[in-house]
This record gives sequence, C-alpha cells and structure tokens, in this order.
Amino acid sequence: MANVIVLFFSVQSFEMFVWTDKMVDKLRNDLNPQQVETTKFLIVGTRKDLEDTRVVPRTLAEELAKKKNCKYVETGKQVDSLTNVLAEYILEYNAENEMQKNIKIAQTNNIIIKDKKSCLTM
Repeated sequence: MANVIVLFFSVQSFEMFVWTDKMVDKLRNDLNPQQVETTKFLIVGTRKDLEDTRVVPRTLAEELAKKKNCKYVETGKQVDSLTNVLAEYILEYNAENEMQKNIKIAQTNNIIIKDKKSCLTM
C-alpha cells in the first residue's frame, strides 16, 4: 500500500498536464476504499525555471490539485526544495496515520527519467 503517490508533469506540456489529471483518477479507482482514505497524492510541475516556454499556468495546476484533493509543488533545476516537500509530505502522512515512526530520508542529486509519460525516479 502506498503512503504517497507522486505524479510529475512538465509545465511545458499541456498533454502531460491532461495525462496527470486522468492518472490521478485512474490511480484512485485502482485503490481499495481504505487506501483511498489513507493515500495522499502530490502533483509536481517540473521545469518551472523555463518560464518562457511554459504552457501550463501555475494557477491552472493549483486548481487541478485543489479539485483532486492533492498537494501541488513546482520544481526546476534546484530539486532540493522538492526533496524537502516530499519528506515533509511523507512525514505528515505518517504522523497522521501513526505509521512508520522511524523513517530515514536520504537526499540524492541523481534523477533518472524512466518513461517521460509516467515515471521519474529519484
């Protein structure tokens, strides 16, 4: 069972934004009722540092996250802030659910895109 599901999309791709919207629904539909209640979703807009080629406005992404009951953050070249947000979000989840009290968080600068449409591994 997942504690937090993180979905990434490039703010330079409206197609990826629409995919993210659909994927939140698909993933929620695949969860059992208890998992729906206890699983948090985090939507991450990437490439925020490339503002001149942005096609998905931040306000639109924030509206989607609010509508889907997800948290939304953006990241660019500097992923440290994203690492911190992820850590806080997971710890917040675990505090709410009193699970996994001894969590160790490791930071990495290695980011590997496995599938541009669905998966980013840190």
